[in-house]
Amino acid sequence: MAISRQKFDAIKLDMGAHTSWAVWAEEGNKPKSNVGDLSIFTSEDKLKNTLKKLNPNVVLAGLNGSNGNNEVDLNVTPFGNFHSGWHWATDFKIRYATVDTPLEGAFMTDVIKHHYETDSTLVLKELKKNPDYEREKVNEFFREIRTLSNDPLIFAFGGLAFDLINKYNVYGLQVFKLYHYAFTMSKEKFREHTLQTLKTAKMI
Repeated sequence: MAISRQKFDAIKLDMGAHTSWAVWAEEGNKPKSNVGDLSIFTSEDKLKNTLKKLNPNVVLAGLNGSNGNNEVDLNVTPFGNFHSGWHWATDFKIRYATVDTPLEGAFMTDVIKHHYETDSTLVLKELKKNPDYEREKVNEFFREIRTLSNDPLIFAFGGLAFDLINKYNVYGLQVFKLYHYAFTMSKEKFREHTLQTLKTAKMI
């Protein structure tokens, strides 16, 4: 399901600092090459092809951002989330697992927005201490994805994101759990698991 340029620009302006799309520049000589190349979202020539792939009816959800500023988005490149070119980042596994699948072009966002922490267990501890904050943040996630699609299909990276989404899923949306891309496993195994999950979701 392609989206219009007007809709793309509106999403970029309103949500681009913490969201992205499951589209990447092509892999080069190395598995991690070009992951951080965001010209697919900025170059007019490349954007025409990118727009054809975007599908807000499918959502890929992470738990929270791993780097950034907790108060405001400062000097953030739009749609840079899940597209880190940092040599330790494992975003390349998502590219490898989703290319040429129904997940390619999915809308990508975090369940807990503007809460930056690399240790997910610390995030969970903070949420348990403040259930009102937890509820507010997860409901924010639902409001965001439902502005793009009333009935999106959700694929959550890891058990924590999966459990949080289901805990507040009053909309009856379908949610499937993927391995987290930071798990210690090869990109081939990660894709194999992703394809199996897509079979379970009856998407392939």
